[in-house]
Formats: sequence, C-alpha cells, structure tokens
Amino acid sequence: MADNKLGEHLYNSGWRQGVLMPPLPWSVIYRSDDPLSKIAKTAKRQAEQVDIPASTDLPLHGIGLASGITRREDYLVIASQDCDIVRSLSEEPNIVAMRAFITENNSILKYADSNSSHYFLLDRKRGLVAESSVMVLIEKPVLLNFTPRIGCRVFCYGTH
Repeated sequence: MADNKLGEHLYNSGWRQGVLMPPLPWSVIYRSDDPLSKIAKTAKRQAEQVDIPASTDLPLHGIGLASGITRREDYLVIASQDCDIVRSLSEEPNIVAMRAFITENNSILKYADSNSSHYFLLDRKRGLVAESSVMVLIEKPVLLNFTPRIGCRVFCYGTH
C-alpha cells in the first residue's frame, strides 16, 4: 500500500497542474453500435475484420473498449488541481491528465487561445496545446516512475 502522504511528496517533487509527463496508454468506452471517436471507430472496424465482437468482456451487451497510445512526440499534461495532487491517497488516489502536443497549425493555435473547451494553449512560444478529448486517470503512485517537465506556468480551464 502506498504512503498516504504520497500527494505531498509528489507536490514537493514538482508535480503540479500544468507539468508534462511522457505519453501513456488511454482508453475509451463506447457503444459498439454507434462509436463516435476515431479510436472507437477503429477498434470496432478491427474487431469486425477479425470476426470477434467489438465489445470486450464487459458485462453490458453493446459496449466496447478501445485502447490507444498517444503519439511518441506527444505528452500528457497534468490537469488535476494542485490541491487534489496534495490530497491524501485515501481521499484522492488519482490525478487527471490530458493529451498535450506541440503544433505550428495556426487554426489550432488560434482556437486554443480562444475560450475553447477542446484545446487549451499552454505555451504560445512552443506552440504547446492540451486537448481535452483525450483524458487519462492515473493513480498517483505511477508518477513516481517519471520526472515532471515544465509544461506551462498557469493552467486553468478556459482561462490563460
């Protein structure tokens, strides 16, 4: 069992809202008769090609699980607030991270710099953007395997 003061240790080690970490696998649970996301559509197509049901061993019929890995050049950015990172494991065992990437695409940068609910501009100079459509729930002890990297100084939903 992990130490209940792990959150404080992580915070003191530099884990804060807006810091970057390497890309990790993520997943989406979807309705197998009507997948919406690109990864869910791909998972359904692949399942149909090998003649296995799109839904995994989930107990509900018609539900599928698609797993993915962010691209090697991507990051995850910590979206959890600092107070949740510090909170004890018994109160808050997880942190939330979003996909982050560097882009020179002016339309994405303009969209991210506006009041977008999909993209958030983290660092204008680097073209670093967070994308809310890929979110990952990570148990805090996993962070001990990584070193936090500077992402942005301030990261608040909807404000920059």
